[in-house]
Amino acid sequence: MLTLLYTGLRPEESIVLRGADVTGGHIHIDKAYDRSTRETKPPKSKAGYRDIPIIPSLAAALPKVEPFELVFKNTRGRPLDEKAMYRMWHRFKAAMQEVEAQMVAQGTIPAFAEELPPLVPYDLRHTYCTDLERAGVPLNVASRLMGHSSVEITARIYTHTSKDMFDDAASKLDALVARTGDVIGDVKETRKYPQIPANTRKWASRRGKKPSRIEA
Repeated sequence: MLTLLYTGLRPEESIVLRGADVTGGHIHIDKAYDRSTRETKPPKSKAGYRDIPIIPSLAAALPKVEPFELVFKNTRGRPLDEKAMYRMWHRFKAAMQEVEAQMVAQGTIPAFAEELPPLVPYDLRHTYCTDLERAGVPLNVASRLMGHSSVEITARIYTHTSKDMFDDAASKLDALVARTGDVIGDVKETRKYPQIPANTRKWASRRGKKPSRIEA
């Protein structure tokens, strides 16, 4: 379950991972398990083919297996079936609920005002996406890591904001201003040719033309 949480893999992708797919600090995704046919199939789109970095917290927990072996398997070395996944998921939820209760008791987090919908394994994938947002990972990069066929799909998840994120944005802007220093020059340049990329201005000047003004 930690693999889903720290990589955003679809459960069907994690089931068929083999040792050869975990190499060089990355997890290579090029297949998924089809429960309806019980077969291993390629991703549904080109975006499904991707390499996901392995963070240290996950590297220490990943099983060490031979290149041809399944990373996650039952006692007979075969892929985990739905019953096995169900048992693993409920053990994970029970442990998470225990930690949550301890944190509420310690006052680390507030108690939930209302009961939340039941968690499902796919929620860990969405949590990974939200964590990417909170870490400041650009939307297009997150979309690639998630294996989404379009950025718009990622944007539906990448919409959570908090006061901390707004404060962080302000801090980054302040750091940028401190580095560049020439704020007045930036303003003058923006007023002269608003929203026109620098390379466009250079191209127009070489042709002896002045770029047209773009309204905001």
